[in-house]
Parts: sequence; C-alpha cells; structure tokens
Amino acid sequence: MTTRKLRLHLSKSLFMRGLQCPKSLFLDRYHPELRDDISASQQRVFQSGTDVGMLARGVHPGGVEIPFAGLTVRQQLQRTAAEIRRGTTTIYEAAFTYDDVFVKVDILHKGARGWELCEVKGTTEVKEVHIDDVAVQYYVLAGSGIDLVKTNLVHLNNQYVRKGDLEVDKLFSVEDITGAVRPRHATIKADVERLKGILKGDMPASISRNAVILRIPATSTATAGSTYRRTRSSTSNSGEPGPSISTAEASSISRTFPWTR
Repeated sequence: MTTRKLRLHLSKSLFMRGLQCPKSLFLDRYHPELRDDISASQQRVFQSGTDVGMLARGVHPGGVEIPFAGLTVRQQLQRTAAEIRRGTTTIYEAAFTYDDVFVKVDILHKGARGWELCEVKGTTEVKEVHIDDVAVQYYVLAGSGIDLVKTNLVHLNNQYVRKGDLEVDKLFSVEDITGAVRPRHATIKADVERLKGILKGDMPASISRNAVILRIPATSTATAGSTYRRTRSSTSNSGEPGPSISTAEASSISRTFPWTR
C-alpha cells in the first residue's frame, strides 16, 4: 500500500503522455528527478512551437491573452471567466478545469454561431494524436459550461510560397475537425478515470520504448508528441488581411520552415 502523496491532477500534456505511455505519466508525477534535461535542439523545437502559436493568432486577431507566466492556475481561470462575462469574443490561452484536468486553449473565438476552439500545431497535416489533443479540451470546456459549435486545427500550409513579405494569413490552413472530435469526446471520461487509477496505484510494469520524459519550460506552448490540423484560410475571420510581423519573427519562421523563404 502506497504512502506517497497522490498527485491526480492532470494537464492536457500529462493526459496525452498517459495515453501514449502510462508509466511515463507515473514517473513524471512521482519521480520528476528522472526527467531528462532539455537539449539545445529540443529548446529550438519548443521555441518554434511558441513562434507558430503567436503567428497563428492572426487567424482571429485582436484577442485578449490569459498568460501562464506570473499567474496561478486559479488566477488564470478567474481571468478567463471574467473575459467571457465581459463579452470578449477572442481569447488566447483561455484556461479551464474540469474533472481534475486543466487545459489552456490556444484560441477560443466566439463567432456568429457560438464558441469555436482553435488548436495550433506546427505541422503541415492532421494526425490522429491531434484528435485526442482537441477531444480532451472539448471534454473540459463542455464540463465547464462552454458549448463548442466547432473545433479547428490550425497548421502550417506547405503549399504557400513566399513572395516578398511573409503573409501570415496564407501561411496557415484551418481545418474543421469537429466530426472526428465529438465521437472521441465520449470516451475521454473513461480515459481520465483510467489515468487517475494508474496514479493511485503502483508504477505500471511496462513502458513504451518511444517514451521520453522531457522538462518542458513553463512558458512553452509546445506539447511533446502533439500535432494539429486545419483548413486553409487566406484572410482573417473578419475578411481583412492577416497581421504584419516583424523582421525578426519572419526570419525565425523562415529558418524553421524553409518553404516560406
């Protein structure tokens, strides 16, 4: 019988880790000293994910950010609730918790039909793991009283050829994945309970050979093993051209994604 202090709260990244390898989740929660240090190449991956996330806000510009740094989880939840009550229609990094699962939504936008969730990924296609990623967010938001009418994956458009200044609105595609997310949402609760059960028990006997425990910076929006998808969008939601970006931002994107040069 274990005497350790139980740590049953999950973030989205921990939920995804547990789906891929329960033992990796267990070790992360109870043996953080075993985490690998972040290499320079991994840090570059995290930074590129952050850069892409910031640029993708051009899909729904003019929103309000709920920062992670400098705020407690409770404060992030309170600020998110306050913005929703205020009538803010676009929120970046909106924070929600339900059933001991905490998530931050890349872009939460209220359109003509209601709330839409946009998950941003630095990939060029939709992958199966993205459906789980968005489905757990759908589960938490539904449990928090947010009725999502649409879930989108925002990813890089590898058909875009840069001519002159980088056109952020053409750099991304936005794909509606609602049809795949809603059926998966129905099974999320069972997954959450299963992962909590693992954290209540002894260390799982096996571990995936592909599992890696990473120390992810608190300011990073990247999630190990995560991906995104979307449908192409040549303009912002308002029909106006997407926002311009600085020379430094354009240079960073060009180094990471050569086809944008």
